[in-house]
Amino acid sequence: MFKRIKNFLWVTKEWIKRIYIYPQERIVPGAHFDYDSYWKEKRGDSHMGGLGVWQGKRATIASKIIKELGGGSINDIGSGAGEVLLKIKELTGVDVAIAYDSSGYALDIATGLGLKTKKLDITKASEYKEILNAEFTILFEILEHIPGPEELLKVAYERSTKAVMFSFPNTGFVIHRLRLMFGKFPMQWAKHPGEHLRFWTKKDLIWWLNAQGYKNYTVHYYVGVPFLKDVWPSMFCAGFFVELKKIN
Repeated sequence: MFKRIKNFLWVTKEWIKRIYIYPQERIVPGAHFDYDSYWKEKRGDSHMGGLGVWQGKRATIASKIIKELGGGSINDIGSGAGEVLLKIKELTGVDVAIAYDSSGYALDIATGLGLKTKKLDITKASEYKEILNAEFTILFEILEHIPGPEELLKVAYERSTKAVMFSFPNTGFVIHRLRLMFGKFPMQWAKHPGEHLRFWTKKDLIWWLNAQGYKNYTVHYYVGVPFLKDVWPSMFCAGFFVELKKIN
C-alpha cells in the first residue's frame, strides 16, 4: 500500500509539472525521425528492456483478454524493445510472439530478450504488407505517432483472427485541460513536439471507432486518478486501452 501511495504521489507531481513546463529547452530539427537515437535518449541502455508501470498494466489487461479468448500467436506493432510483449508471453504462454519496430537498436534488445523480431516502419503504409497473420495484434502508444492510424488499424484488424488491442493518451485528461487554461497546448511529448500527430478525447475515441465501422469494442480506463477515472473517465483517465474483438 505504501509503495502504491508513493508511486501515485510521484506521478501526480510529474503531472502537475506538465501544466507549466516543457520537457526540452532546445529542439534539434529532424532529430525525432532517428528512432535509434530516440530510444537511446528516451530510455537509455539502463532502462531499455525494463517494464514501466503503465506498460505493466497494459500487459496485464492484454494477457487477461488473450487467456479468455485463447490463442497462441501475437504481433506487437511498434514494440520498442519488446518489454510488454515479453511480459504477455510469460503470462499467457503464447507460442509465437513477434516484435515489429523501425529501430534496429530496440530490436537488437528484443532479440536479446529471446523474442522474434521483424523490422517495420509504421510511418510507411507500403510496409504494412510485411505484417504477418496472428490471432492477436497489439499497438500500444503507437497510433498517435502516425498521420494515418486508420490504415494501420485496418491492416492489424484484417491480419488478426481474434482481437486487436491498442492504447493512447487521453487529450481530455484534466492536466491537459489545465494546461490550456495557462495558454499552452496539451503536451504529450518527451523529446520533440512532433512525437504525436493525432489526439483523442473519450468522445472523439467513441466517434472515431464507430465512424470506421467498429462495433465490438471495449474501452478500459486503465490509468489516471484512482476512483475518479472510472467515475468520470473523460476528465480523470490519463490513457485509454481499447479491446477490439474480431467479428468473423
